[in-house]
Amino acid sequence: MWAYDPARGWSNPEQVGPDEGVYVYAKEPCTITLEGEPAEFTSKELKKGWNVISVGNISLEEVRGNCRIASKVWELKEGEWVVHGLDEVLDGRKGYWIMVEDDCRLERNVHPPFPEFG
Repeated sequence: MWAYDPARGWSNPEQVGPDEGVYVYAKEPCTITLEGEPAEFTSKELKKGWNVISVGNISLEEVRGNCRIASKVWELKEGEWVVHGLDEVLDGRKGYWIMVEDDCRLERNVHPPFPEFG
């Protein structure tokens, strides 16, 4: 299993966090079972450049936070690149590549409550 972090490069993690995307290399077709509870995405720090992320079953637009995203959302699927829009709902079981212009933080976009009028 491989994970990518723009500050550290590629690594072989023993555990995968709820906001991390990973790649699994297999020499032949196989089935892999991952155990754990689905996590609710809250936030993730990104570094300038390409990042591998997983944000749950929501769109990247919903968790843009203060990030200036410089690309579409890229997914490596069966050896081919698939491009997704920022407003497409992503699959929380998958990792996706995005490029950001600066260090930033993905987080749920929470709108302030409407003012109460009396």
